[in-house]
Amino acid sequence: MIGVIILAAGNGTRYGKMKQFETVLGKQVLEHTIDIYEDLADEVVVVLPDHYANDKHKFVTGGKTRFESICKGFLALPSCNKIILADAVRCNTPKRMVLEIIEYLDSYNLVYPALPSIETQVSITPEYVEFHDKSIMYTLQTPTGVTHYTLGLILGSCSEDDGFSLAYLAWKKGVKCIKRIDGDSRNIKITYPEDLVIMEKIKEQQEYLNKLAADFKHIDDVIHENIMGPVPEKLKGLACRYQTVKEP
Repeated sequence: MIGVIILAAGNGTRYGKMKQFETVLGKQVLEHTIDIYEDLADEVVVVLPDHYANDKHKFVTGGKTRFESICKGFLALPSCNKIILADAVRCNTPKRMVLEIIEYLDSYNLVYPALPSIETQVSITPEYVEFHDKSIMYTLQTPTGVTHYTLGLILGSCSEDDGFSLAYLAWKKGVKCIKRIDGDSRNIKITYPEDLVIMEKIKEQQEYLNKLAADFKHIDDVIHENIMGPVPEKLKGLACRYQTVKEP
């Protein structure tokens, strides 16, 4: 079984308020995120802040830290052998990415997406400044896929003091068979108010392109039916184009 933990218990300190409850195109960010996973998993559990509830979906109350919230979500999915750990504020994760992670969990213990770094990376402390080789630097994204056994192992032997990245904790504990897949630049995390504006524009563009694709498919069907007869049942729904010029 496939289970999804959506972490939505954050206070939005950098944003200024709980960004998971902001709206994009008339729908909460959290609801957009739930829509991504709902038809891809057997169970979805939403980890919410204290005093919040969700009548539409299974939920648990989060902890004081991200680590505690992951633990609570994990305990709510005892029967799922594959678990996807998702951030509520990544509400534009491509379903293709999620399906790829699920498939790789047949062969790997943990799967995570990452993007190659396009900026110069530097570590700065009061004592020194160190520049890093950009060609080997990556930006980690979520969702992270992990087997039930591996997540239990990590949570049982780590604490919030060990860090927040599940991939890092897995490496630290010597977990084998870890897979990196390509991240996606559209899979942005809403962290600051300007990110919400960017997300709104992305969603508007996607809605327009989806409508355009639907309109073109309708035109294709009409042309085919008028020139070549009704669309054969076995071809309906396929993304194909029909020859509209009659043979001489």
